[in-house]
Amino acid sequence: MDLVTLTSQRLDAEAYTTGDVIAKYAGITHHAVNVTINQQYERLARAGNGKVSFKMKPMLSGQKAKVYYSTSNRLPC
Repeated sequence: MDLVTLTSQRLDAEAYTTGDVIAKYAGITHHAVNVTINQQYERLARAGNGKVSFKMKPMLSGQKAKVYYSTSNRLPC
């Protein structure tokens, strides 16, 4: 699992990371990352340093988990 991923192979591709990657390398739970991003979402949007979005990802249990994607270099985790 890479810390930062590119949106494509093009030279102008945008770099991004996910909440799952942040949780893994920070040694915290996926839930803790989501709670922090939810609490700080307005501040991240105002800062204008990147985009924060999410996708619903299926888990092994059959439920869906919210996975945040961010191009910001200032996530609050």
